[in-house]
Parts: sequence; structure tokens; C-alpha cells
Amino acid sequence: MYLYYQHQKIGNGNHKIMWYIMMVNSWQPVISATVTLVFVPPIKSALIEIFINHKKDFKMSSVQVISIRK
Repeated sequence: MYLYYQHQKIGNGNHKIMWYIMMVNSWQPVISATVTLVFVPPIKSALIEIFINHKKDFKMSSVQVISIRK
């Protein structure tokens, strides 16, 4: 609320400054979650295990299915 009233008193000259401060505050939870997922080692290793190794397992299983059909 303080930023809104300050904006009204100063005028349109600081409209962009107020907008950027509100953007940073609204994106803060997203940035925190991203940092947690990327930089915390157990979570990072679990995500790598799920996404990268799962794709390898899927490729191997599809090759096995093709060889069974022949």
C-alpha cells in the first residue's frame, strides 16, 4: 500500500519503478522454488533420476518390444 500511495503523490514519473518492485515481489516464490529444485543436491539428483534415467529406460524397453515382435 505504501508504494501505491507514494506513486500517487509523486505522479506518473515513478510508475515503472513501482511496477518493477511489484514484479520482483510477485515472482519471489517462483524464484525460490526454482533455486530449491536446481541447487539442493538430493532434490536435484532425484529429478535427474526421474527424468533422464526414465527416458533411457523407456528407450531400452521400446527396443526390447521391437525385438520380441520380430
